[in-house]
Amino acid sequence: MNIFFLFPVIATFAIVKIRSDIVVDKLGGMTIVRQRDLTGVQKTQVISMSASSAWLILAMTGKEFSEEDAVCALMSHYDVDEITARGDVAVWIKTLKDGGIIE
Repeated sequence: MNIFFLFPVIATFAIVKIRSDIVVDKLGGMTIVRQRDLTGVQKTQVISMSASSAWLILAMTGKEFSEEDAVCALMSHYDVDEITARGDVAVWIKTLKDGGIIE
């Protein structure tokens, strides 16, 4: 006799937060993300982003969020399916981590 035990799958999501010194700006025709100048020292590191990436940064700024939160926000604001949203958000979060934009 085979006995199968079913365990509920509990998804865990990393909670991240966009740094408070990050600003979304326009530079020419591009949307960029840069560090706010708090010290009087010019900062030259900027990251060019799509309009939807910039919107998502603005939507998530000031609060802790998970990848799931970002997926839901993207789907509710744009006409995008869940699979596409999950893929886009995964790339978005990696880009933000690599750029030091999220903590």
